[in-house]
Amino acid sequence: MSDDSNKTPVARRSGPAGYSGDLLDGEPGNYKHCCKVGRMADKYDLTTAVTGMDIHKELLAKWLGINEFPETSVRGLVSWFNQKIMRTHYLDHGRKDTEKKFSVEYEAFAGNDEDRRLWIEEELEQDGIDPDVLDDDFLSTATMYRHLTNCLGAEKETDSDPDSNWERENVDFVRERATSNIIDTLKSWDRKDVLPGGSDAKISIAIDLTCPVCSTSVPIRQARQRGYVCEDHLGSRADLDDDSDDDLDTDPDANVE
Repeated sequence: MSDDSNKTPVARRSGPAGYSGDLLDGEPGNYKHCCKVGRMADKYDLTTAVTGMDIHKELLAKWLGINEFPETSVRGLVSWFNQKIMRTHYLDHGRKDTEKKFSVEYEAFAGNDEDRRLWIEEELEQDGIDPDVLDDDFLSTATMYRHLTNCLGAEKETDSDPDSNWERENVDFVRERATSNIIDTLKSWDRKDVLPGGSDAKISIAIDLTCPVCSTSVPIRQARQRGYVCEDHLGSRADLDDDSDDDLDTDPDANVE
């Protein structure tokens, strides 16, 4: 359990996300659809029967690590939320899986392995589950982060916890937002016949860091792992932590379709 003293309390705005009461206290209030998170929560009637807490309040509590919830990263919240969506489809179509099998199938659907993805899509279609609907309704880390910080007005200290994942989530947010903007551009060019078929192309977003002195360039993940951008001009650090590569464990060149 993280120390609550290191966290900035939830920012109290005038009516964030349409809530009628305090965000983390009292009975759940009625809310309007602030973004995709609200729309999906309403579409799938996502409730938290175990805690009896409004799902938006639970997202906040999990992210901040308060109200007896362990602190959860944005990535972890996305996985938790998307699995709720997937379970709803399973229940609606009578697909019964053990917890272990469900976890394997979720990872196959949400992961980057194209062969495993095709396998689970075929499995789901046999039970009448439309993979495209799942794909459209799943949340991204960027969407969840915006919901927490913009819609719900949450704030979180980022420099007091050396074990936090905020840096990685920041990079993920930038990469996903850039991908989304490029997808919209390609679709527009495709419709205008400026770049026919462009919307079907795979997109690769790479974030590189360049030395301003000698122009040495290195992917951000590699720079984080080894502890420097340019050993000659920007310094180096030999005593890297053993788990230093965990902060940026996503592939900066990951393909997004």
